[in-house]
Amino acid sequence: MITPGIISFGLQVDPFEELDGSKDKHLQEYYVVPETAHFAWEDAPVLVFALPGGGKSALRVYAEGVCRDSRGLKFPVRYIPENYDPSPDFHLRGLSAAFARAILVYLLSYPEIFNGLPALARQELVDILQYLPHSLDFILTMLKPGAGIASVEETLGMDALSGLSDFGEAHRVMAELIQQAATKSGGQDQLDIARISSLIKDNLNAESIHILVDGLDGFWETTASAQLLAWIGPLLERIHDWQAQHVYLKFFLPMDISETTPIKTATSLQRVHLAWNDALLAEMIRRRVKVASGGSYES
Repeated sequence: MITPGIISFGLQVDPFEELDGSKDKHLQEYYVVPETAHFAWEDAPVLVFALPGGGKSALRVYAEGVCRDSRGLKFPVRYIPENYDPSPDFHLRGLSAAFARAILVYLLSYPEIFNGLPALARQELVDILQYLPHSLDFILTMLKPGAGIASVEETLGMDALSGLSDFGEAHRVMAELIQQAATKSGGQDQLDIARISSLIKDNLNAESIHILVDGLDGFWETTASAQLLAWIGPLLERIHDWQAQHVYLKFFLPMDISETTPIKTATSLQRVHLAWNDALLAEMIRRRVKVASGGSYES
């Protein structure tokens, strides 16, 4: 909400309304990129460390935006676990849902691509959509020409890549094709990253896949570091195999574990330590005010 005081200063939005950068709709317009932060969206696995409130999630959102702006060439998969179940198949289930959501967001953006795929490729993609954390049938009922896309974006927690505002005829056709394939789907027993990455690259025009692992600060605050390290350990073990398939893991982690043995011995990873100084903070404020004022204020 914009207060009268903000308007009197000539600001169109409140540049400091959101304390959590990951929820700021204007972040992409005024984010200040700290030194080495570009590794967060480049084709390499990376460990990003910062203190709580130090900008990890803001950088993750910005990196995701860079990937999205590539129109799918860099395919982002946001992996933010809702809990920290230590069972062996936990990451398989969590990543299955994350890939399903990322694929559906892409298909909502470019339905014509899905509609033009061979039947077998459509079937395999729909098999993955069965892992959505929401009812696929419910989402399909919303893909009607003229209906707003915002409600689906809110359900998925992600905006469409293409900036569409309404669904069109291609979405209706896609919904029918997905429904037909869903009736034949047997799902998958486990997540096969190699197969899924091949499907995404061969059929959705992606050149690389970026798995952004975030939301672990809360885990750190309530759980011993050894358990957090045990949780991320299985993913660290996959880094090199997945990198060979152009699948890049990006971890956004508490600074406190940056010097632990499992982290220090994880070789061939880029490391980014987010640290702010007076100059970066001043530039961040300047950019925020400039965007909020429509360019009227530069300092």
